[in-house]
Amino acid sequence: MRRRSVIWGSVIKMARAWPRTITRRLNGFAARPSRTTLWRNVILASLTSAVPQEFGEAARWLREAAEQGDPAAQFNLGMLYETGQGVPQNYADAIKWYRESAQRGYPSAQFNLGVFYESGQVVEQNYREAAKWYLAAAEQELAPAQCNLGLCYQTGRGVEKNSAEAVKWFLRAARQGDKTAQHNLGLHYSNMEAEAAAAEEKNPPH
Repeated sequence: MRRRSVIWGSVIKMARAWPRTITRRLNGFAARPSRTTLWRNVILASLTSAVPQEFGEAARWLREAAEQGDPAAQFNLGMLYETGQGVPQNYADAIKWYRESAQRGYPSAQFNLGVFYESGQVVEQNYREAAKWYLAAAEQELAPAQCNLGLCYQTGRGVEKNSAEAVKWFLRAARQGDKTAQHNLGLHYSNMEAEAAAAEEKNPPH
């Protein structure tokens, strides 16, 4: 199973799209800054850090936004706790923030939470709970979640085994370029052909 985040690439693209005057607009923010202002501070902190691996300032602003209920900030704060960047590594806190974000409908957090439940890392292993979160993210077209949900249907983990549903989700992920889903589809159709050939050999046409 895989876990991934796309935030820092998105952060850089967003920052490059902003006018050069953004730094001046950030000066003198209010005591309770808006989520937009908080995100701008997060992005500036990540881009201007002398050492790219030092995310302490980014973590500070992410926490501000996360505590105001921003699901993207909650997800990324969870990522920092999971990886130990800018904060001490703490899987329990990572899951806490993933859950907060997932409950607000953030697909990447839903996917990561599903991975934790499937692996049984930190939380008690629960395939049904994993499949639930994969489905929530898959319905928002997150390809890795679609692929993992397909695997759940293929193996019967957390859901009733169903080859048709497995293929459906593999196809949706594969059409987005997910290589694992494409591989799984190839294996599925290859196995179908092998089974058909074996059946024909066992019962040759008259």
